[in-house]
Amino acid sequence: MYTSYIGRRALNLYNEHMHDGPPLSPKAFFDDVLFPLFFDDGRYLFWPNNAPFAQPKYSGSREEAAVRQEALAETHEKIGEIQQPVGHLFMGGMADGAMETTSGQVSTVGASADPEEAYCSWIGAGCGVGLSGGLSMLIDEDSVLRALLEGWELYRTYLDQTPGLKGNQITTWNGQWLSHRFGWDYHPGDPLRDFEPHVTSSGISTKDWAQLLFALARHLPDKQLTVYLYSLGNTNQTIGFRQLLLPEVKHMAELYETLFGDVDGVSARRLADAFEPAFSIYRACEQGAIGLKALQPDRLRKYMPGGRDSKMPGTTRSENKFTRYLIFQTWIIAMLNNEELIDTTEQLAEALREYAQSDTKGRVTKKRTAEQVLEASHRREFLESLSSVVEDDATHAALIDEIGDEVVKMPSSDFPLFSTLLRLKYQVFSQQQSV
Repeated sequence: MYTSYIGRRALNLYNEHMHDGPPLSPKAFFDDVLFPLFFDDGRYLFWPNNAPFAQPKYSGSREEAAVRQEALAETHEKIGEIQQPVGHLFMGGMADGAMETTSGQVSTVGASADPEEAYCSWIGAGCGVGLSGGLSMLIDEDSVLRALLEGWELYRTYLDQTPGLKGNQITTWNGQWLSHRFGWDYHPGDPLRDFEPHVTSSGISTKDWAQLLFALARHLPDKQLTVYLYSLGNTNQTIGFRQLLLPEVKHMAELYETLFGDVDGVSARRLADAFEPAFSIYRACEQGAIGLKALQPDRLRKYMPGGRDSKMPGTTRSENKFTRYLIFQTWIIAMLNNEELIDTTEQLAEALREYAQSDTKGRVTKKRTAEQVLEASHRREFLESLSSVVEDDATHAALIDEIGDEVVKMPSSDFPLFSTLLRLKYQVFSQQQSV
């Protein structure tokens, strides 16, 4: 079970970098580190379904220290006798029988487990990183696992400092914490300074997967991380292993700065903060590897050829609209992998706008011809519409000929992106004209 593997990895890192004295065994780590932080308080950090901590059979409540100690003793007793990775003792394991109300990896193949593996599975479950959409992921990377271990104590501190905040959100905390730990506001000497996770009446909000991806790419810009995605609950769910293509994500952030710099206070940091992906984490996983393609911006598709909206989004410098406009451009250029194309696209957009406004008498016809270029849904239609422009007015024939050559050589899958970028640029010149 992968929770046990990650737990063992985290334990080894703890013993090597964060513990003085002889290495702790999995059971000793459970007693000395995990239990005091996770369960020796009325507000747990993690809810272990059906485990003794979740269903104490003793009089009193878990608010009483004696009740918690009895639950600890029962947990040790049952784990000491474990033979199969049953889910209430082995985190991420199977149901205790095929007919139980919860399910998880019950198989005729059979599986065995020993106490050390079971204790490691609790450590590994505590390293799960919650993502918006209901999935968590386990990350097999030393620096990330060490950051998560550091974050456990800070979560307990945060709970103690925030009366009324519900507990049991360690995976949600982990996602928020990693985004802060590898973000722009982290202060090593004061780790909770400027840390402001969004909190509602239902607790800490889960971090959006794309924002966490930007934080990991900032920390590990040259890494392709293999992660395991899953969900533990009344019914366990496994997505499996996926790669995070962090170099692609980092390239998008760097491209944003290259193209736009610090425009009206909008920097690469704002790109990460303001980015809204079109896909849920489930849809992102369908891509196979999670990188640039999975980071398609929300709302962009409806402006692409064949989309619901023919009118492009406003590019006025109101904060949200203008940021979205820049994000659209950045992602398209990154996908096309051709920074030079942005200049030629701007030139064509400006030329089409000049053409549409060039003759008062025939303006309606010219405007419609220009719009046919912008609304073309495939390359042939686009090239035919460009030919109509040249036949009517050869002022920009050389530029149009150059663009035509680029489009002919372009993979058909790239044309919708190029066309959308052209429409974005045309919208800019249209708004400038109307000011």
